[in-house]
Amino acid sequence: MESRFQGWKDGTIKINLVSLVIRVTHKGKRGEILQRAINKFKEIVYAWEDVSDYKGNLFCPHCENEVTHRNGEKNRPHFSHKSLLDCPYSGYHESAEHIEMKLNLFNFLKEKYPTIKVELEKCLVSGRRADMVIQGKNQTLVVEFQASKISFEDIKERTKDYNKLGYPVLWIFHISRFGYKYFPSEEKYNTIPYELVKMHELDSIFVMNDKGFIKKCSLVSKKKNTKIVYKNKFLPVKMEFRFNKVVQMNNDEPLFLCQLGGNSIYSEKNLYYGYWLLKDNTLNKIGVKTIIFKLKDILPSNVFFKIKNVKYHQTHIEFQLFMENKSSLIKTDGLLITKEKMLIESVLARLKKPARPKPSPVKDESEVGMKEVAGASESTEIKSAVQMDLVRTEHKSVIQIQPETDSKENNLLKVLFKKIKNFFGTIEK
Repeated sequence: MESRFQGWKDGTIKINLVSLVIRVTHKGKRGEILQRAINKFKEIVYAWEDVSDYKGNLFCPHCENEVTHRNGEKNRPHFSHKSLLDCPYSGYHESAEHIEMKLNLFNFLKEKYPTIKVELEKCLVSGRRADMVIQGKNQTLVVEFQASKISFEDIKERTKDYNKLGYPVLWIFHISRFGYKYFPSEEKYNTIPYELVKMHELDSIFVMNDKGFIKKCSLVSKKKNTKIVYKNKFLPVKMEFRFNKVVQMNNDEPLFLCQLGGNSIYSEKNLYYGYWLLKDNTLNKIGVKTIIFKLKDILPSNVFFKIKNVKYHQTHIEFQLFMENKSSLIKTDGLLITKEKMLIESVLARLKKPARPKPSPVKDESEVGMKEVAGASESTEIKSAVQMDLVRTEHKSVIQIQPETDSKENNLLKVLFKKIKNFFGTIEK
């Protein structure tokens, strides 16, 4: 078993998991078995430990009835009830694969983190028995292993029950749920159980094989005849536990889940709201791919994003955009992306452009020129007439205000000047 220790810090587990190898040596039948018991001092005892010193004084941790330690050739070591009548968990059946998944991770964590408290088959919620509980510094984590068929509704119900108490849940599925015995070296299209498709929509599929290796699964879908098939790619992950409230496809209440190696892209903290204003007759022309191409044009090239929950309206399209970006508002031609959900009235007010004033009707240039010339001529005549009237008015005013004596003196001068002229004219003759 090989690993590099990174430490436990701020409520997260950090392990670089290079290999975790614990081989499955027995394939037992399904049965009502326990991996954990308690002694008379309420101390936990696991089935693979040496229990010879207890001399049979071991009890079920749930009903506290006496249990028997069994270690045969076919089945792995386990405890079984002497009587199941009073145990609320008597109906629990676990396959050998399920048990091995628990032991693989449990033994690895206990070996590398001896001070960390890790418990199997612990009851945190009434009526539910958690496969594994890991207590960090600031966060308690529930791990659920799944090697058999399960409905997605059951996954949601279990997760929500733990979420109500503040516990995130890490779901780990056995490789056999994909139809493989080991991680394939080639990416192949195959049918996938519905619950795994739904977990992919939460960016939270983690898979373990019989050797204890854990990988993250990514799915790519395509339509083949009448079926949807998926190409599954298994990616190595660091054992770095991240806790996120993950948004569901149908806008149901987010699920508080745990991811390995990185946050879910569908985390609430990556959620933005997009609004695209529609032009006339464009509603049927805009699909999800068109929205993606539009976003690629306006977002930085290094930003990874996903869209969910697209809704079409008569005036606009609204959708959820998930990306790791620090922007709080992006606005471009007809498209608004904001961190806060907005009322559509506010969105339309921001996106609609103000109405432009209507242009004046175009007139014939020759007609305009003639009217301008005629107008200028007419204006000149009016101006001239006004000036003449003003001159006349001013002259008349001057005459009217002259004193009467001045008028008589002027007349006498004229008469005198005329007589002098006549006198000199007579002399010349």
